[in-house]
Order: sequence, then C-alpha cells, then structure tokens
Amino acid sequence: MKPCASSRGLFVPLQTQWLPVLSHIAPPAIKRTEAATKFVRNIQAKPYLPVYSDVFHHPVPRLKSRRPIWSTDTVSSAKELWRETWEADPPVNSHIIDDPTALVPGFDLSRREWCLLNCFRSGTGLCAASLYQWGYTHNPLCIRGDTQSTSHIINDCPVNKFEGGLPALHTTSDSAREWLHRVHCIH
Repeated sequence: MKPCASSRGLFVPLQTQWLPVLSHIAPPAIKRTEAATKFVRNIQAKPYLPVYSDVFHHPVPRLKSRRPIWSTDTVSSAKELWRETWEADPPVNSHIIDDPTALVPGFDLSRREWCLLNCFRSGTGLCAASLYQWGYTHNPLCIRGDTQSTSHIINDCPVNKFEGGLPALHTTSDSAREWLHRVHCIH
C-alpha cells in the first residue's frame, strides 16, 4: 500500500492495484510492454528501415543490467496481461470485480459518491478505525460501540448497513446510489 494525500491533509493507505481498475486505464507496466511490442512489430513489418538490423540482428549484449527492446516478451493482448496481473496479486475486495479491464459501474456518479464508493470498494477511507490507527482520534468505535471500518459500515452497522453488502453496492443500483448520497459516516 502506498500513502495517498487526501483533501484533509491526512494519508489514506491506497492499494495501487485498484487505481487502474477504477480509472479504467491499464497499469503503466502493461502500457509500456504493449508499446514495446507494437514498436517491434512495426519494425518487423518494415525490414528496409535502418533500425531493423539493430533490433533483429543485434550485437551480443555486454551488460546484463540492460533490457533492450528486443528482449521484451511479445504480448498478444494487453487486456489478458492485465487480467493475469490482477489475478496474480489480488487486492482487498477484488472478488467484486469480474474483469479488471471492464468499466466499473458508477462512472456517472457525482464526484462525492464516486470517491465514497471507491473507498468502500478498495477497503480504505477515513473511518474511525483508520483515524485511530494513524493517531488522529482516540476512539476507533462507531456510535453503536463496534470498530468502525469500511466493512463494518456496509455489512454490520445497524445505522448505516447496506442490504446486500459490498457486491450489491458495487452494482450502483438506485438503492446503492441513494445510500451513497445519504451516508456521512466516512470522509
């Protein structure tokens, strides 16, 4: 997890695996691999280019630390590589995502609801348990006396519980949109 500055100046731990999925932009490593593969294929199709011999009849590498473009594994599909990467190192609550390359529901939500939904999806947010863990509050409990985590708010909190839990909230149905609009227990 890497810290991410919030609007209040606090740091929220954010699992970076969620960023590409929620933004619907392929991870940087996959984009680089895809670009390198495309470049090598373009050169392969044009043997008259001067760079062709450098790529396909290259000299013996002298330094082991170098990774020339011709040593890049060719990728059949960036989406397949993205799916494999997602499945190899799944983040918290990854079970709600069937396909990390697909647009997640709720892209049309207002910014406040979109950010709040993503806090619940990724299991992060400025809830009482997180604030207590970071030393910003003296009480990790919700108003009913249980530890207030994002999971507790959705599944167990008698005041804010969402019927169906995170999978139902992820679908952004009308009831989920209404719940996101009225819930104010997380920042």
